[in-house]
Amino acid sequence: MRAEFVHEADPDDAQWKIAAYENPVGERLWHATATATVPLQIICALLDSLGSGDATKIAAGSPLSEETISEATRPLADAGWEHTIDGRRIRWQAPGGRHVGVQFDAFAAQAHPCTQAAWTFWGGNVGSPKWALRFSPHAAASVLQSVMFEVANGRTPTPITAHARHHNVIDRASTHAPPAPRVSSTRRG
Repeated sequence: MRAEFVHEADPDDAQWKIAAYENPVGERLWHATATATVPLQIICALLDSLGSGDATKIAAGSPLSEETISEATRPLADAGWEHTIDGRRIRWQAPGGRHVGVQFDAFAAQAHPCTQAAWTFWGGNVGSPKWALRFSPHAAASVLQSVMFEVANGRTPTPITAHARHHNVIDRASTHAPPAPRVSSTRRG
């Protein structure tokens, strides 16, 4: 897994670029991008889901099937989101007038090579979103589900902005803290 953060990205540009690879020099299995204005809580849910569980399983992604789509979108259904089918797209809209949605593009999911986004999370208007988070077709269902849970149940989103234009590449292996020293306890009696 690799995550790249671009400081001071323009609001419509990808500030986060995440990719999963077969091995360090292998083919990319799936990827995700997030614009600079994606709410902080959603970015935290994304990063937490990438850091939890079996790294190999998350990096491998999930095969695209009706079962995978159903599993990934369960938090939306549980929160009362309605879905509509518009030709090649399935779109879920937040209840209660919230301007947040999720879209699955079946055409993009079947395109070869799979460079287009199959999953789009957006805020504002789907045609010109204030923020967008996009995933390629084979993104790990567990990661999609974590993000969908936050989108469906999250509080008022807080957009984030960056300040300096730099590129940082973080390898998952380099983000682990060294083990904490053991503390011995002594009994006094």
